Amino acid sequence: MESLIKVNSGQIAVMGGLLQDVLSDQEDSVPGANRLLGLGHMFEHKNQSNTKTELVVFIRPIVVRDASVNGDYRGYRTYLPDEGFMNAPNPGKRPYLGDPTGTVPR
Repeated sequence: MESLIKVNSGQIAVMGGLLQDVLSDQEDSVPGANRLLGLGHMFEHKNQSNTKTELVVFIRPIVVRDASVNGDYRGYRTYLPDEGFMNAPNPGKRPYLGDPTGTVPR
């Protein structure tokens, strides 16, 4: 399958059309009792179901012209570590047993 869509940067394109249709026909009955003339339908159960599923894909392409922190990614500068990042304590590190401060023994 191949599709071609022309979209401007930042616009949302919607692709759909992959459909699945499942038909289910089940029949349960008491063996022999369902063959009784006139009463057989009381000993059987029929279940018919139809399930439809459609896959829809949403795509939002963005053209990156300047792939740098000072260019198109400048909005992400706030997420970058600062100068003291490597000196800060690890918040996920467990303290050593018997040491409530969590400092490394020397």
